[in-house]
Amino acid sequence: MADAFGYNASIGWAEEVTWGTPVARALFMEVMSESMSKAPDFKEAASTRALSERRRYEGMSAVGGALEFEMLYEGVDEFLKHLFGGVASAVDDATAFKHTYTLADALPPGLSIEVYRGDDFGGTEEAFLYEGCKINAATFTFEPDEPLKVSYEIVAQDESIVALTTVTYPDLSGALLVKGNELSCELGDVATTIDGGELTINNGLLTDKKIMGTKLIDEPVRSSRRQVTGSITADWVDKTLYNKMINSTEQKIEFILTSPTNIAGSGTPYSMAFTLPVCRFEGETPAVSDPGIIKQVLPFFALSTGTGTSDSVYAEVVNALTSI
Repeated sequence: MADAFGYNASIGWAEEVTWGTPVARALFMEVMSESMSKAPDFKEAASTRALSERRRYEGMSAVGGALEFEMLYEGVDEFLKHLFGGVASAVDDATAFKHTYTLADALPPGLSIEVYRGDDFGGTEEAFLYEGCKINAATFTFEPDEPLKVSYEIVAQDESIVALTTVTYPDLSGALLVKGNELSCELGDVATTIDGGELTINNGLLTDKKIMGTKLIDEPVRSSRRQVTGSITADWVDKTLYNKMINSTEQKIEFILTSPTNIAGSGTPYSMAFTLPVCRFEGETPAVSDPGIIKQVLPFFALSTGTGTSDSVYAEVVNALTSI
């Protein structure tokens, strides 16, 4: 029996046609970290008899966790689709296609996600399969000297152990890796120098929807409003960002990432942009904590003025895929 190592780990996925009905995994990605699990909830019987606990019964199982990986311009597109809910694709330039992701009231049916934890117990390679996966939230982290990182919060219906699917990774070369040094930020259509940023989209799903006759959850539905929040960090060089916070300024924010590599057969580079049409800034006055540069951290929350590209956030990705 051999030890399991994280350096062998991978994730695979496929879109389900019917929520909770597994589909063979065909797409794969390296993973930075994951916390997918199944946790049965054992409850104490309510009887008052005896001073010592005498019996327990199995209640509902909580299934899900987080997946964190480095973002690609192409190869992990289904996750964006299942985060936003809507996507429309169109030719941008010859072999380059633009995919516009917009927030939808109803999310797609779900994902079947396979997590391989590098185990080869008894000579058989097995993986954990999570069916009926919905994306409840995602956080994108922008750093100047790091690839764009994304952490997806997943809620699933059930977990099982299956034979490992043959893994085929996407092109993980520098051309497809989304890097912080390829980012530009615009506030109100004005280019703004930042040190970093964060964007969180929370779908507000009811993650423990219970029904009679099963230990598994029913299909998650929305139980609260979506929330789109985040922050930017910059050197405190003047009062521009401070005034946005003090005056509760409402303004558009854009995180624009552009690869130096053109898509084969076109003159268009790979790109990814997150646009928040109307944001209100929050925060507090910058303070001194060390002898170094004083930083201004500016939290924000996005507001909706309609649907589609008028909602609180939308994303545009240009790559070589004809559709998502």
